[in-house]
Amino acid sequence: MPPEVVLIVVLGSICGALFHLVFRGRRLGQLLARLMVGIGAFAVGHLVGRSADPGLPTIGPLHAIEGFAVSSAALFIARLLKL
Repeated sequence: MPPEVVLIVVLGSICGALFHLVFRGRRLGQLLARLMVGIGAFAVGHLVGRSADPGLPTIGPLHAIEGFAVSSAALFIARLLKL
């Protein structure tokens, strides 16, 4: 597996888990949903950053800043939709 994919899964999971802890998720289903949203949105953010190339710092080939931004926005939207 490419290192990019591993970092996307790890950093996306961290985003989802931290969001779950900060906003006091109560159920296992909420945690799983937030992990999936975090990973998926982080991957989308990375792909957007790679295609747009805004010139922000990267971790090797990984566009982490864009990934964190999109992941955070998606997690807040998911919270508003009560996922």
